[in-house]
Amino acid sequence: MAQAENTGRVRSKIVMAAIMSCAMSGMVTLLATFVNLGPVPGFLLRWLKAWSFAWPIAGITAYAVMPIARRLTEYVSGRMDTML
Repeated sequence: MAQAENTGRVRSKIVMAAIMSCAMSGMVTLLATFVNLGPVPGFLLRWLKAWSFAWPIAGITAYAVMPIARRLTEYVSGRMDTML
């Protein structure tokens, strides 16, 4: 039973990293492509090329950084609670 719970947690972390990295890399590459090229013919294909390169890197990074970010968030939130 514990192994099933662990598998579910790992799956959940992977899905969360995939969703967050998809949204973030999509928005960042969309804006960067637009700022650099403007509304040119073939814009969508150029953006998709940039995004398809960025998303896997962002996904791996998000998965790797998530535990550190979670601990840092808990630390900062706890410090803010003592300040208020």
